[in-house]
Amino acid sequence: MANTAVILAGVPSAIHSAVLAGLRAHYSTGYVFRVASSRLHKDDKAHYGDEEVESILDACRDAVFGEKKRPSSFCRNPTQHCQLNHSGGKRCSLADGQTCSLLKPDHIILLYQPGENIKKLQEALHYSPLAVSLGEQCYGRAGRTVASAIDAISKGRAAIAHLRDHMTSLNSPYLLPPINYGMGIEKLFKIDFDIEKQQKKVKSFRVDRFADRAYKAKGDLRFTPSSAEIQHGAAGPQDRADIALTRHFRLGCTYEDKFHFDVTRADGHVHKGRTTLFCRLNGIWKPEKINANLLIDDCMRGNG
Repeated sequence: MANTAVILAGVPSAIHSAVLAGLRAHYSTGYVFRVASSRLHKDDKAHYGDEEVESILDACRDAVFGEKKRPSSFCRNPTQHCQLNHSGGKRCSLADGQTCSLLKPDHIILLYQPGENIKKLQEALHYSPLAVSLGEQCYGRAGRTVASAIDAISKGRAAIAHLRDHMTSLNSPYLLPPINYGMGIEKLFKIDFDIEKQQKKVKSFRVDRFADRAYKAKGDLRFTPSSAEIQHGAAGPQDRADIALTRHFRLGCTYEDKFHFDVTRADGHVHKGRTTLFCRLNGIWKPEKINANLLIDDCMRGNG
């Protein structure tokens, strides 16, 4: 699987270099590896505090958007000539949070060490990478961590083979905005690496929830996928790493960034104070019109 970014979370700094060297030797091409800085804890578990979560977000963003100089990557250093326009001598003109569709990775996998406050990390990443757990027994041990990471990447690749086809299907439940849709969507997003079981789970979810081109949601709301003909806008630059990541990736796969849902009321009336949604950028949102344009990462499209 070419062009895959792999970020390791909760791996102690003392074994960073050995783990990276082992993984880069095993995967010679098509991969970029990043490890976020982490302390070694005596209880043999990772601890995901605020600073560590920010460090993991930065590692993810660096692996995807190529903001720092590094020995191997999917895109050129922004200070160098652009590969796409090399004959013209042009340099990269993209801002932070933007990425070239040709050069960004196709997939992003987070390998995380089990530990405390894992929910805080999951909430910050908002299902942008495909998260795969490392074995608890490998904590602080470089050789075991490399072996566990190789096994986890193999599981991730199998899951991505299932997921990536859904990212081009307008009706896939994997594209639903998790905060605003709710309705137990987190159970579907918790990927079962027995792919046959996962396939049955997504099929059952869709049969139960999808009718008349829309997903039934809480409060008699309907989430209708926008058709290709009426999609508009594109993902712009983002200052926040979490927003930049979710604007391009869902469960480790890229998706069409113009895609959004039209959120309407089942009774056909305008929202006008009857509906309360949440935008990750702007907070509480009370749409006024008949349609509320909602992106898959729980942000409003434009002014809604």
